[in-house]
Amino acid sequence: MVTVVPQYMQKNLTLLNLTNMSKTSENTGSGISIGTILFLIFLTLKLAEIGPVKDWNWWQVTSPLWVPITAVLIIMIIAGLVVVIVEQLKK
Repeated sequence: MVTVVPQYMQKNLTLLNLTNMSKTSENTGSGISIGTILFLIFLTLKLAEIGPVKDWNWWQVTSPLWVPITAVLIIMIIAGLVVVIVEQLKK
């Protein structure tokens, strides 16, 4: 079966196909990390006052959000210090 598409609709169909193809090739991740999931669980338990989480400080509840950022910053600082030290030793 052959479908005839009018000329003025062919451009729209081509754009639609390109748009759909680019969306499927770019979206490979789920968009939510394990840290976000842990934060939402801790937040729910804290607000509902369930289990030992009800006694936690807020910095502990939010730690799944800021601990990875802090770890990356510490690694970057250490790497920077290593570069500075190596450059000083070369002189």
